Amino acid sequence: MLEVIVLAVALSKDAFAVSIGPGSKGNIPRPDLKAGIYFGLFHALMPLIGYLGGKGMLVRVESYARRIAFGPPAMIGATTFAFS
Repeated sequence: MLEVIVLAVALSKDAFAVSIGPGSKGNIPRPDLKAGIYFGLFHALMPLIGYLGGKGMLVRVESYARRIAFGPPAMIGATTFAFS
């Protein structure tokens, strides 16, 4: 539940920050409504697309998912160790 609340707060801050631009111009009819519709639509669709894409990829990479999860952090750690 905490993760959902954190995600909701982050998305609302993002929508607020971006809607300030069109709202400050003043020449767009109903900028609040337009920004709300766009952000509501995209903020609802992006997590859904990510979820469905992840479920689809799981079938393909399930057998070597541990290597995928281990590889990038190991490479970051190795380069950090090598350059420090």
